[in-house]
Amino acid sequence: MATDTTHPPTAAEQTLSVECELAGRPGYEDLHGTCTQLADVPMPGAPAITLVRRCRCACHRTAAR
Repeated sequence: MATDTTHPPTAAEQTLSVECELAGRPGYEDLHGTCTQLADVPMPGAPAITLVRRCRCACHRTAAR
């Protein structure tokens, strides 16, 4: 994925898990299967606050179909 340096990354661009970020590099493609960041994790007692955002990698969207 090419990075556009003319504007700061959006929330969707920032929320790749460590595994999926690394899986974008040659030789690490199999790490997509180890990603466990499949859902937003809300703050206990304050569901409107998200502690950890779900991974927005395209590999999860295609696997869900």
